[in-house]
This record gives sequence, structure tokens and C-alpha cells, in this order.
Amino acid sequence: MDELFVRDVLSSEFPQWDDLIRRSSQGSVFLRSDFLQMLCQSDPTLNLKIIGCFTSKGDLRAGQALVYRNFLGICIGYDSSFFYNGPILPLVNYDSRAQKAEIENTYLTLLGNEISRRFPHISHVTHPSITDLRPLIRLGWKANLHYTHVWHLEQDRDVWNRIRRCERRMIKTGEEKFTFNTECWNEVKVEFLRTLKICYQRLGWTPGKTWMDIFCERMKWMDTHNISRIITARDCTGVLIGAIICIVSNEDHTAYFWKITYDPDYIKDGIMPALCYKSYQAVPEDCTRIDW
Repeated sequence: MDELFVRDVLSSEFPQWDDLIRRSSQGSVFLRSDFLQMLCQSDPTLNLKIIGCFTSKGDLRAGQALVYRNFLGICIGYDSSFFYNGPILPLVNYDSRAQKAEIENTYLTLLGNEISRRFPHISHVTHPSITDLRPLIRLGWKANLHYTHVWHLEQDRDVWNRIRRCERRMIKTGEEKFTFNTECWNEVKVEFLRTLKICYQRLGWTPGKTWMDIFCERMKWMDTHNISRIITARDCTGVLIGAIICIVSNEDHTAYFWKITYDPDYIKDGIMPALCYKSYQAVPEDCTRIDW
């Protein structure tokens, strides 16, 4: 393996970073340079730093994007509520599990050392394709297990028979009671925010104006860049009962179910499972996975 050097990725090197995102098993739209910059532009309190592992020739082999706030000189990690934001490693055809572990160890150790030194209060959600976190644990990082739910569509795009029977009944009930459509952000913005606010208030939190403004700015950007899909459920009078925001990531051919909101009074009418199923039906053909 070539000798590697760890340093910041310059803005002029963002095309290299984006190319790595496209080629890596851990890459997704959430780690593209324009997406990361959008997060910071919509919220001026955020900063962006990308740390990279480079060869002596300047080739970027691996890296870690860091979105953070600077509070009294301390860099505090920012939870964007989007999906995986952990290390990005090169796509390599491994001959064995031992070789995979060796390569992961090399890059994770280099990146982990640098991040620990400069950003000790940062946490990340690593991609499931990284299977050995011992290099980070040896450096003092704490690992917490989280579960996700993935529908694999590579072989069979029909997921109906994979859904539990009770959920299928709820989906059919929802299909009978509501009308489902794909709508753009401008069409559904006011009603979506109203329903979202109700959902958050039931959890004991009321989003303020600043939070709402940032959320709207990001939704506008994703809508403009054709990243988001908004599936709505309306009653017979046209009132919005629920909606789900699905983010399409061409980089990893994955559709991510990001935000779902609905009137809780209609939970027994199958609003939630029906929205998820209708979102699955609206996923582009080139998406081979749905990640919840």
C-alpha cells in the first residue's frame, strides 16, 4: 500500500472527494460536497471540514466529513438527522476477510487519530458496510449499536409478500381511505409543516421559527436538485393527513425514508404503513435498496 498522509481536503479538491463518494461503498448523497455545503449555508452556525487520506501523489483514498459547531473554542458535532455520516473508505475487491480488516484498520486508524486529536467531541453513524470498528475502539472511541431496516430490491422489486399480514391489512385500509400522490415542496409546504409540528409537540418538543426556516431552506434545495420525493395522503376533502419525504441517493442507488408526518388521529386507519408502501412504489427503477 502507498504511504498515506492525512490532511484537510481543500475546496479545490472537492471534485476528488465527490468522485470518492461515488466509488465508495459508504458513499451517499448526504456526503456529497454540495450537500454538505448546503447544510452549512442554511445554518450559519455550522462549519465544514473534510479530512482526507492522501498518497504522496495527492490522490485521495479515504476521508471523513465533519459538520460541527464551534462553541467557546470547542468543536461540537452536529446531528444533521440524515443518514450515515461516518468514514469513507476506498472500494477494493478483497481477497479475504483478513485483507478487508487490514485495509479498514489502516484507514480507520489514520482518520481516527486525526479526528480524536482535533475533534474529540464528534460522533458519527458509520455505514453498515464497515464491519470492523476495533481500530476506532482501540483509539478510545465508544461504539453503540443501532439498527436500520433495509428492503433489498436487486433480485425482486415486489416486497408485498415480505410485509407482515397485519401490515398488509393496514395498507389496504389506508388505500381505501386516502388519496396518495407525489407533490413538490411548494405545493405541500404549509400543510406539511403544520402536521410535522403536531407530531413533534406530541413528543414534547415544539420547533421554533429558526428551525423551521432552516428545514424549509434545505427542503427547497433538495427539491430544486431533484433529490427529494414527497408522497402525500389526503382525505376525501383534500386535507393533508400525512406525508413522507423520501431522499433518492444516486450515489449508492438507495432511497432513504427520511421524514414521515401524519395526523395521529388517523393512526388506526393505516396512514403510516400505507405511506411507506406508496413511497416504495414511487421509488425510481435504478434504486436497488430502500433504507428506513
